[in-house]
Amino acid sequence: MANKKEVEETKKSEPLILRYEDEERNFVLDVDCGVRGYNPGMGITYPWLETGSGLLKFNSLKSLINQILEKFKSKNIEIDKTAPFRYSEIEVYVPILLIEEPELFLHPSLIVNTVNLVKEIADNNIATIMTTHSPLFLSHFIHHDKLNLVIMKKSEEEKLLSLLNFWKFVDNDKVKDKIVEEYKEFARPNEKVEELQFYQSKWKRLLNEYTLKIFFSKNVLFVEGMTEYILFNSILREVLEKELNDIEIIPIFNKFHYVFFDELAKKMDLKYWFLLDKDRKIDEKGKVNWSSRQKIFWEKNGEKETSEETNGIIHSKESSEFRISWLPSYTKDFLEIELECSDVRQCCKEYNLISNAKTILDNLSEEKLKELKRLISFVKVKKSLNNA
Repeated sequence: MANKKEVEETKKSEPLILRYEDEERNFVLDVDCGVRGYNPGMGITYPWLETGSGLLKFNSLKSLINQILEKFKSKNIEIDKTAPFRYSEIEVYVPILLIEEPELFLHPSLIVNTVNLVKEIADNNIATIMTTHSPLFLSHFIHHDKLNLVIMKKSEEEKLLSLLNFWKFVDNDKVKDKIVEEYKEFARPNEKVEELQFYQSKWKRLLNEYTLKIFFSKNVLFVEGMTEYILFNSILREVLEKELNDIEIIPIFNKFHYVFFDELAKKMDLKYWFLLDKDRKIDEKGKVNWSSRQKIFWEKNGEKETSEETNGIIHSKESSEFRISWLPSYTKDFLEIELECSDVRQCCKEYNLISNAKTILDNLSEEKLKELKRLISFVKVKKSLNNA
């Protein structure tokens, strides 16, 4: 049994700052020692200061949000922002919750729980302003109707630049008209491109934990899909670590999405480049297999804008407005390896890519490695391609 002096010292170092009423309690109030961590599975308690910082942060945030909901939920009034202000003669409660990087220190499962807490706040018309450095955390809010996404960028001198309101950028008539006009030629038959609802929904579908990295990057190499993403991030990084050190690889999941990300990258003033497949295949009989959409895309964005093929890659000319390099056919042809398979258990190209990582690196010629380094250098500086 601790003496009186020890108990008083414990209480001073472990103040009562948490209050929980839920069934799965991670903390308990000890009569002698104040708040202590509690493991219900093992039935033991321990000083709350020894609790993991992530769990401590989550439970603190959960307690705070529950108290806010309890205090303001009954008084808070949903305001129709599109209508004239009609609440001048009544008391309006508009509580605002500010949270700095709520995802910090959290286990991935707790990130999802935190997202649900924040959404509950928003659904009860309590304004929440958050900062985040996590594409994963942000991805959970993209389809939430009340999300207002603002990007803060700093200059190389660490000075704050003007803010970018993402949805205002998306709804800008000039931007929207350009994207719709260019994309509609390559859209699928079921895509009603000129409908406003489609355009906004398309943007939401394009933003996920991979592509949202664009908001946290300065230098970006956009690639066509997950095959190229894995190739650069998981395989080629072994031999291109220095070149890729401060460059983010972002897949756009279809070359026809190029216009969306090109416009956004320009607006954000990023240093960037695209690597796309030309998708022009010649069979054993010399017959060209090329879909009409793929061919038209190449003719508009590559045919007159590129230099000659060098070591398996075609680059945009220095004078071109485009920032694209092309693989003449497919990634597998550039690597000189077969990624397709007949075994249904191994039908994933990405699986075969990783399985053949050593073979890819062993077969990568010095010339192709040099050309890949050249390609990566274009991300930061649009140098003279003919003299690079």
